[in-house]
Amino acid sequence: SLQRAIQRTVATLIGAALAILTISAFAEQPWFEVVALAALCGFGLFLSRTSTAPYGGMLLALTPALLIGLAGDDPTRGVVDGIFRGLWVAVGVIIGSAAQLWVLPEDPEKLLLADLGRTLRVVEEELARIADGRRETTPSTQLRAGAFEGLGRQLDWLGNAEALHTPLRERHGEQLVLIGSVHRLATATLAFSEILASGPEPFASEDRDRIVSVVRRIRRLGDALDGLPASPAAPLAERRSRPSIADAPLLEIERALDEMEVAAGLIGLVPAQDADALLPTSPLDRGSSAFFLTPAFSIRNGPAVRYALKGGVAAALAFLLVEALHWPGIGTAVVTVALVAQSSFGAMVQKATLRILGAAIGGAMGIATVVVAMPQMDTIASLLVATALACGISGYVLAGSPRISYAGTQMGLAWVLTALVEFGPSTDLVAPRDRVIGIFFGIVIALGVFRIFWPELASVGMRNSIVSALRHLGDLSRAGLVEDREGSLSRPSGGFRWQVTHDLLDAMRLAAESRLEPQSRADLGRDAQEALVRVLDAAQSTTLALLAVVRRRLDAGLVAGAEGDLAALRAVASQIRPFLESLAKQIETGTGTPTPDLEAPLEALRRAAGSEIPELRVRLALYENLVRKLSQLEARSREFAALA
Repeated sequence: SLQRAIQRTVATLIGAALAILTISAFAEQPWFEVVALAALCGFGLFLSRTSTAPYGGMLLALTPALLIGLAGDDPTRGVVDGIFRGLWVAVGVIIGSAAQLWVLPEDPEKLLLADLGRTLRVVEEELARIADGRRETTPSTQLRAGAFEGLGRQLDWLGNAEALHTPLRERHGEQLVLIGSVHRLATATLAFSEILASGPEPFASEDRDRIVSVVRRIRRLGDALDGLPASPAAPLAERRSRPSIADAPLLEIERALDEMEVAAGLIGLVPAQDADALLPTSPLDRGSSAFFLTPAFSIRNGPAVRYALKGGVAAALAFLLVEALHWPGIGTAVVTVALVAQSSFGAMVQKATLRILGAAIGGAMGIATVVVAMPQMDTIASLLVATALACGISGYVLAGSPRISYAGTQMGLAWVLTALVEFGPSTDLVAPRDRVIGIFFGIVIALGVFRIFWPELASVGMRNSIVSALRHLGDLSRAGLVEDREGSLSRPSGGFRWQVTHDLLDAMRLAAESRLEPQSRADLGRDAQEALVRVLDAAQSTTLALLAVVRRRLDAGLVAGAEGDLAALRAVASQIRPFLESLAKQIETGTGTPTPDLEAPLEALRRAAGSEIPELRVRLALYENLVRKLSQLEARSREFAALA
């Protein structure tokens, strides 16, 4: 991407300058290079966790590791290599960026709109199924993916699109509202579908008319995102005078659509409905113009400081190994340490595996090129053909699944470092052998350091993320129950909502990484890890049910009825946070923790719902669904506690 190209150029030039300064200033004190290398690598890794440009921080750690690690006993060579490597990296970035922009370009704005359009189509299909009365026990996997995944990818595309198309920055808020409203639409539809799957059909013909109207509006917006001509605005169906159980999720869906239509009109995707409409402040928009350093850039940020210290120590040990063996060919060990350093041990195992496999395959391709093809080459044209084939294969792997894409990068690098080490034909196979050996040594050192010192296991991280999500859910459950002196209940609830989403996304990522970690007595066993994954699934369903309750509470407020009705609502609502806190402690400690009784206040609410206030019956249905999800979450949590 254009953003990464800029970050790579700037970070590489700064890293090269620091490496050149270190090599030239301490040519007579080579021992100090060890300290300087550790400090530079550690600081770069720290920036990768605490800045708005993590890729730049990683390159700032990688470049000194590359130049100092490969300099050997010749400081002059290290300085010259540093100058030329920095310049060639800048040239390569310019060529690569030009190729992306002008050779079969993929516009990030179009990719963003297409991804949002796909989510809308899935939502449209789900709501059309509901309107037709087709019952399914579980919502589609695609709908769940749209509700819980893709947000980070879409924000990344938005940043790239704004870097490529400067005028888009003037509509940054509208773009964020569009992304956020699609996400809200998917979560509200998923919650609606789960309510229907767990009980009798709760809506009448008037509600079905509203659903059909919503489907038409979604289809219109989906056509606009797909680049099709915008159809006339669909007429809005009248809402029932007496609220029904379907009213709460439908109200949230309609609100999200209202925001989407205003944002799409201001962006120009559809004819503007109300150009003067005030767009709501999105939690995503806060801090979007932050400085390079985030609030996480602090010496008090223990996890980031420990991560940087481990990376610096590992880089220093790798450099000492290269110098002790007097084997400059394995200088890739120092680079490997910076490359495979990750936030969890499972992620390191995954990246290390992809690096060594990619290097082995790319090295084998390079050896085949040197042994078979180069003796037949007479001109640079034949070398260009071989280069195009090798880089094309690497690019094909790079464009694949995120689970294997990093191997494509390593394949290309290994081939280049094997076949293009000289300005003419090369038959030297010692260099590629040494580089692969250096990669192996670097992986062993990095895994050893990160495993011994402050190990951050993915299984533990997943556990902590789920605990954090449950506690933030508990905070979210209080929205609308307590006085807000600033008069803006939607802001804290929105902030908690995004925090819960990020916690769950982290837990899902760590769940995949935990399967790559070796087991020990101190770690969770496989059975406990699988039980924790089931807890995660239940936590996602609970999140949707709680969001439906809170949204309805903020929309309608407390019911204006008898004091007993208000007390019944408050009684069941006030027990949600203690219940979630008990489950969080249960998962955190691995011991059984008693939970508050939800059935008694729920039964009192059932009795109150027999009054003439329809809103109470709507609220009862939402709370019954929430309590059902909480009971499932409690069962999963106890199952995990028994195995932990």
